[in-house]
Amino acid sequence: MSVDKDLFMYDLAVVAIMKCEGSYIKEWLDYHLLAGVDHFFIYDNESPDNQKEVLQPYIDAGLVTYTFFPGPSPQFPAYNDAIRRFKYLCRYIAFIDGDEFIFPQSNRSIIEVVDEILADKPYAGGLALNWNYFGPSGQKKADYTRGVLERFIYRAPENHEDVIKNIVNPRRISYFGSPHYMYYHEGFFAINGEGAILPPGQGSNKPATNKKIVINHYVTKSYEEYSNKNKRGDGIYTHQHRKESTCINLDKVCTILDDSILKYRAERFAAQISGGGMKTSILNVLAPRKQIDYNKMYSALIANLVLLIPPNIPRSLLEGKMETFLTCRKLSSCLKKKFFDDKTGNFFEEVALNAVYKTLHVGIQTSDLKLLFSELPNILQLDYPVIKDIRNACVQITQQLLLEIRRNVVKHDPALWDRYFHLEEQLNFLKAFDN
Repeated sequence: MSVDKDLFMYDLAVVAIMKCEGSYIKEWLDYHLLAGVDHFFIYDNESPDNQKEVLQPYIDAGLVTYTFFPGPSPQFPAYNDAIRRFKYLCRYIAFIDGDEFIFPQSNRSIIEVVDEILADKPYAGGLALNWNYFGPSGQKKADYTRGVLERFIYRAPENHEDVIKNIVNPRRISYFGSPHYMYYHEGFFAINGEGAILPPGQGSNKPATNKKIVINHYVTKSYEEYSNKNKRGDGIYTHQHRKESTCINLDKVCTILDDSILKYRAERFAAQISGGGMKTSILNVLAPRKQIDYNKMYSALIANLVLLIPPNIPRSLLEGKMETFLTCRKLSSCLKKKFFDDKTGNFFEEVALNAVYKTLHVGIQTSDLKLLFSELPNILQLDYPVIKDIRNACVQITQQLLLEIRRNVVKHDPALWDRYFHLEEQLNFLKAFDN
């Protein structure tokens, strides 16, 4: 069951780990703002260039949440950090890189296309987007006077590679398997552009389904830029791992002229920027439109919780609503700090937590249990009477699951034993909160 979209601060956000993207990041941000992205969570992996300086106006405008993220191989830690911190703030999150541009094949926004594809897919964990590969277009030297989208307009055939990136419901992710796929909670799957389910753990989709939406991947840029990128490493590898021959090969393969993303950007610009001409700053015009509407969120919170205030809540209002209640809990906490007083915020937060507790007694699904268990470290630290009830109920459920595994475990099934030991750790964690 989908969650009311007005309960989220951001309809669509982007998470990216960046390093040495100072020459490119403004174009990337401005493009995605025009394409409908509401917010960016940028993790800076010790960039020595002017990346932070270029980001600063977007940070000041409230469009970028900046996190300095040092260390080798930071991509998975950054992604996991984003899921942990922001999954209840965003309806959808795209996990992409600074050389990737999400491109709807129409004049619509990204979120409009995502909603269309996933509209009748209650089991959708996220949307898998194929890459369109763009090569160096014969350019040997870097030319920073022009943008990436203008310089590189020759791509490979659609099925040159079958690699995907994803726009996900972050509350349905169990863990990341790679930058190209994630494992979702039980019962949820990645969906391709034609609405078909992809098998778990699959980071590819062939034939490509890019008629509605695709990712333009400017993997090399010019020969000089590719060589520089190769020397510094990236978010997964800290050593040189790309072959210089890749640039040469892509130059041979990328022979299809495709400047359609420029036309899309121009159409989106014309539709959203009026009266200022081409000199109008995208940042200055779009930043006010991207501001969070706290009044709308407050109204959505009331609408979703008002029927849950009486002590006796009908079963029909609880079934399949764990994701909604946990989202309401998070929103109440945020509004308490941003909009209204602690007393009002505490009231709504407690109503949402009472609903979480009662939902545990109406035949809860495994995916909802995993969602709740992942949020327990935050919930158990709160000071409401219902917290002890939630904790005790989770202890009982965990003990029941352990007993079930003991009765049915197959000696040589590693997956069941992994689950067993994970549940034991969870039980010990829950017991630590026994007051």
